[in-house]
Amino acid sequence: MAPAPLPRPQRRRLYRRLADWLLRHQGTPEAIARGFAVGMFVALTPTVGVQMILGGLFAHFLKGNRAIAAGLAWITNPLTMGPIFYFNYRVGLLFLPGDEQAGRDFISAITDASLTNPSGWWDTIAHMGRELWGVAGVLWAGSLVVATVAALISYPIVLRIVSVERSKLERVRSLPSLPPTEPTK
Repeated sequence: MAPAPLPRPQRRRLYRRLADWLLRHQGTPEAIARGFAVGMFVALTPTVGVQMILGGLFAHFLKGNRAIAAGLAWITNPLTMGPIFYFNYRVGLLFLPGDEQAGRDFISAITDASLTNPSGWWDTIAHMGRELWGVAGVLWAGSLVVATVAALISYPIVLRIVSVERSKLERVRSLPSLPPTEPTK
């Protein structure tokens, strides 16, 4: 059963917050969209601990907005890492043979490690390294599929949002200013 769509006022608020955040960044709409797509891609891969660096580097080489790419790395955080990686692992099982229980155990282990010691990211990363060997191929396959789809979908959406919202701002700025009015008594 699919989740119910958000009510219109909530969708508008969500759109407005995203548009406002995107418009705070400099660059062409294409550079902003590239930075967003790169950030989505990196955030959905199991590269926790170096995602901000990777996002910024990839955005730099692809001429995207580095701040957006690095900022989106926080999509994967101690609270969201487990569900994201579990979903990616399940997608990976569609392409490679693997043990679903081993994936579940891995996700549980890294979630416990990151939630019980959120300030110890390096401990979490070391724990992931120890546990990862049993599920690495399946997790990476699923992560690359999910990350690629997310990046390909987000690029045109963000490009459209930035282009439309900047056009609106330009129209407002080009309106003639009204003469000052005298206060009424």
